[in-house]
Amino acid sequence: MHNYSEQESIALGLVDDHIYWSNAIGLHNKVVEPWDDLTKAARQAGFDLAIVSGFRGFERQQSIWDAKMRGDRPVLDDQSRVIDISLLPPLDKVKRVMRWSALPGASRHHWGTDMDVYDRAAVPKDYSIQLITEEYTEGGPFAPMSAWLVDYLEQEHSPNFILPYRDDNNGVMPELWHLSYQPVAEQYQEVWTLEVLQNHLRQSDVLESKTVLSSINELYEQFIKDSINPITATV
Repeated sequence: MHNYSEQESIALGLVDDHIYWSNAIGLHNKVVEPWDDLTKAARQAGFDLAIVSGFRGFERQQSIWDAKMRGDRPVLDDQSRVIDISLLPPLDKVKRVMRWSALPGASRHHWGTDMDVYDRAAVPKDYSIQLITEEYTEGGPFAPMSAWLVDYLEQEHSPNFILPYRDDNNGVMPELWHLSYQPVAEQYQEVWTLEVLQNHLRQSDVLESKTVLSSINELYEQFIKDSINPITATV
């Protein structure tokens, strides 16, 4: 087994000592207070800002990844339609999953600084949140909250959250629901490297990891580089 520093272990999602848990939702302990400030501001604007998913460790991310690779979880095309990835060659299958789901070890959710959010007041309690663009754009139940959030975060005195997946650069699909608390996230961006990711994937049983490793530079450029924004290693 490779020996990782504490910061590298957090960057890869291997530990959760830094996480504060509330109702099964985990956040980095340094993100709890700014998150509370953001929810208070949202409440004053008429929104009940809540988290669908916060911290996800490597194992949890792998369970999502592997389920999609096996066909146990739906995989979507760019129009949010379910596709059959079993018909695709291995590298195309990997790319299709990475369009919507981070590779284990390369997810910002590992850090506890990032969260997927929605407006709890906009839907019934039994509403099944899909986390697709249509929910957060015009006509969707979370569109008003999403528009407010974009405007609010641009204000000078708002908490320093960012929306890291607002734009579509043919890598990760736009995620208008994905927030990141940048003052803490940036410390993990600085320690995350492609070399560390490769080392861990070689030791893992992540499905299609050999396909990933054989094309890691291409996948890094398309899906990981702009997401993690790391200091990279020579590979």
